Amino acid sequence: MMTAINNCPLVGASALPAALSATARSAAARPRVLILVPCLLVGGTEMHTLLLARCLMAAGYRVLVCAYYESDSTMVAQFESSRVAVQLLQLKRGRIRAALHLASALFTMFRKYRPALVHVQYMTPGVLPVLLARFTSAARLVATIHVTANHYGRRSWLPRRIAAPACDAFLCVSQVAERSFFGQLPAFFSETEYRQGRRHFTIHNCVNLAQIETVIASSDPRALAAHLRLGGGPVIGIVGRLQWLKGHDLLLAALSKMVGRFPDIKVLCVGDG
Repeated sequence: MMTAINNCPLVGASALPAALSATARSAAARPRVLILVPCLLVGGTEMHTLLLARCLMAAGYRVLVCAYYESDSTMVAQFESSRVAVQLLQLKRGRIRAALHLASALFTMFRKYRPALVHVQYMTPGVLPVLLARFTSAARLVATIHVTANHYGRRSWLPRRIAAPACDAFLCVSQVAERSFFGQLPAFFSETEYRQGRRHFTIHNCVNLAQIETVIASSDPRALAAHLRLGGGPVIGIVGRLQWLKGHDLLLAALSKMVGRFPDIKVLCVGDG
C-alpha cells in the first residue's frame, strides 16, 4: 500500500490516535513531541523519523529528535534543512554502564523538554527508552517497530510482552511484522478499534509518489542502464545498507536458482556498507 504525499510530507506514519493528538494539543499552544531514535545514519528508519517530524511540525507541534548514538552528517543536515531540532547525545554503546548513561541522559531530557508525546523508534535498545518514558514522564507514548520478530531472536518477547503494553499505541510498519510479534490477525490503524482497547496496529511507511514521478520523468532509463553496464536482460534492484538484516543473502540465494533460466540477469545493489 502506498501513501501519496502532497502538502503534508507524511500521511501513513503520522496517523496517531486522535486521543493522543487531542491530549497533546491541550497541553500548550504548541505542544512538544520528543522523537527518540538510537542513531541518525542513512536508512529507512531515519527517513521515517524525518518525515514524521516534518508532518508534526506542519500540524503545529514543536518537535525535538533525540539520537543516542551514531550519526551521519549528511542525514543530520537533512533534518536541519527541514528546520527539525536535533539533539545528538553521542553516547557509546555497551552493556550495563552504557545503559545507565542512556537512562540518565533520557531522564534529564524528559525533565527538561517536558513533552506531551514521546515517540520511540523501536530499535536496540528499544525497551529501555520505552520504560523510561512510561515511568518517568507524563507524556503519552507511541513506539514504531520496523522489523519482524525474527530479528530479535530469543528476545522477541520483549517488544510483545514489555514494550507494547507500556505504550498507548505500538505501531508496526507492515502486517507481516505485526503478525510476527502478536500472532493474531493484524489490523491497519482504526480509530474505532483504538477506542475499543486495541493498542497495536500496522501503519505502512509512506511513499512520496510525486517525488518518484519527478525523478522518473527527468531521467533516461536507457542511458542509465548503459552507464551501469546492465545490458538488455532482466535487472533486479535492491536498496539498502550491505548488512545481513537487509536480506541480501536471500536475494543471492534466489539468484543462484534463476541464472539457469535467465543467464543474462543482473542485480543492482544501491546502498553503502
